[in-house]
Amino acid sequence: KGCEIGNKYPKTVEGMHEYLDIRGLEIANRWFSSFILTKPFEEVEKDFRENCEFLKGCGAKRIGASEQSYSIQGQMETPVFEKKYVMNDEEWKKFTDGLSKLGNIAKEYGITLVYHHHMGTVVQTAEEIDKMMDMCDPDAVYLLFDTGHLAYCGEDYMAVLKKYAKRIKHVHLKDIRPEIVAKVKAESLSFLQGVRLGAFTVPGDGVIDFAPIFEVLAENNYEGYVLVEAEQDPAIANPFEYALKARKYIAEKAFSPLGVSESRKIREILSEEWAHKYISLIAHKFNRGKMGDLVTLLNGRNFETRNFEESIKIDTYKLLTDGVCDFINETNFKRFVMIIRSAGFC
Repeated sequence: KGCEIGNKYPKTVEGMHEYLDIRGLEIANRWFSSFILTKPFEEVEKDFRENCEFLKGCGAKRIGASEQSYSIQGQMETPVFEKKYVMNDEEWKKFTDGLSKLGNIAKEYGITLVYHHHMGTVVQTAEEIDKMMDMCDPDAVYLLFDTGHLAYCGEDYMAVLKKYAKRIKHVHLKDIRPEIVAKVKAESLSFLQGVRLGAFTVPGDGVIDFAPIFEVLAENNYEGYVLVEAEQDPAIANPFEYALKARKYIAEKAFSPLGVSESRKIREILSEEWAHKYISLIAHKFNRGKMGDLVTLLNGRNFETRNFEESIKIDTYKLLTDGVCDFINETNFKRFVMIIRSAGFC
C-alpha cells in the first residue's frame, strides 16, 4: 500500500515516517518539476538530488519528473488546448539530454525516474511521448502512464500503453468526463478551470474501460504501483467517498489479480457473478498480482527476504480458509481443502 507526496505532507524524512509507518504505507512516487529548458542544469541537478535524497530516506523507488518550462497547467486564464508550448529541435535535444542525465543520477540513489506526460506541458501528446522516449536513454528514463491525461487530449491511450508496456514503471489511474472536456475545448478554458469543473474523476465514474488496461499490464508482468487520482474539487467530490468508489470498481470490475489467463478460466467455470466475487476475494485477502503468487505463499515464501517461513504457510492457509468460506458453502469448501492438502501445501 502506498501514496504519493502531496503539498501538505511532512517536509522531513522523520516526519514522513511518523505518519506512514503507523498506517502501513510507503511512498510510491513524488512529483518533480524540472526546468531543463529555462534554468542552468546545475540548479536543476541540485534540486533533483535533494528530492532523491529525501525519497531515498522515505524508502521510495520512483520519482515522477515533468518538465515545467513554459507549462500552462497552473495558469488559471490560459486556454489549455490553444496555448500549449511546442519545442523546437534544439530544445528537444537539450530537454532529452538533460532528462537522461537526471535519470542516471536517480539510479545513484536506487530510484527510477518516470516521466509524467501532462496536459499543458511540453510533453502532452502521443507524438511528443514517442519523441521523448526515442531520444532519451532507455536505461535511464521510463514512462509514467496516465490514463486521464491521454484521454483528456484525445489520444489513443491503449496504443501508448501497448507500445511502451515494457518501459512503464508507474501508472496513474483516473477517468474523464468527456462533456466537461468538450466544454473546456469549446469555451477555451484553462486546465485548472477544467479540473474545477470536474473534467477528471476516479476509475468507474467516467467513460474509460480499465479492464483492457489491466490486461495489458498483466500480460507484460507489470509490478509497479497503480495509483488512483481523483483530481477534483474536494468540496464537490468527497475524496474518501471517491477513493472507496475507485477501490470497489478496480477490485470488482477491472483488476484481475489472478492474471489474465487464470481469470478467464474462472469465468468459464463459474457464473460471472461468482467469478467477480472470487477474484475480488483474492485481491482483498492477498493483495498479490497472480494466482501463482498465492501458490508461492502457500509454500511459505517471503517475497521480501526470498526465504521460506512456516509462519507464512500457516497465515496464508488461514486467509484462504477464511476467504473461501465467505462465498461458498461448507460442503464444497471441504472438498476444496482436500484438494489443497492432496497437493501437499499443508
